[in-house]
Amino acid sequence: MTDATTGGQVDAGTAASDASNEWLDLVDQVLLGLDHALNNRLGALRAFAELLKDEHWRTTSAASESVQKELARLEGTTSVVRLLARPRHRSETGLILEDVMTDVIRIQAMLHDVRDTPIDFVPGPPLEPVWSERSALIRLLSLVLYDLRRKAGSATAAGGGALRVSTDSDEYWVRIGLTSTAPADECRGAVTDHVASLASSIGAECHWIKGQLELRLPTLKSHRARAPRAL
Repeated sequence: MTDATTGGQVDAGTAASDASNEWLDLVDQVLLGLDHALNNRLGALRAFAELLKDEHWRTTSAASESVQKELARLEGTTSVVRLLARPRHRSETGLILEDVMTDVIRIQAMLHDVRDTPIDFVPGPPLEPVWSERSALIRLLSLVLYDLRRKAGSATAAGGGALRVSTDSDEYWVRIGLTSTAPADECRGAVTDHVASLASSIGAECHWIKGQLELRLPTLKSHRARAPRAL
């Protein structure tokens, strides 16, 4: 196995152990965030249950609307659990990165220890569809964003840490630029052996350009151009 950023060899056993530890660290923080969010949802539903005892309030449109909104929030919270599970069948396919990022942000929103470190998205042009395996891409982006947010968080007390995300694409690559308020040398640790291996497994590349981490994902168009054609 080869490290995508250094070209060095990575021991398979060590990579598997690191992979487990990195993902478990993230999952632990998601569970803490879910616990907090679910307690909030339950508290709101208990309050609604008390209000429903009031016949006048129960007959107003606000009653139904409030409960429906809270149930929608509850559904959004529990959907994060499904994103953490590994699929039974994995296969690469064409994906809209914006849709994948929506799921990644759901995970990021539940991370308890980086809740004070925001992600700033820079608006960009529409992106080419990417060719990837959805669960692996979600895991890759989740791990990288989480580690960079943790590193940026060290600057929060001194003036506010943040992670800046920008995107662009051409017919060959979709590029995700990640810039943290943490020092560049510290940020390089975000591309662990596991992250490099995960990126390589879906044809992605990790590059450091002027202190910014750039993730490159192959486009669906480039995959089709490389695919052998039937005679």
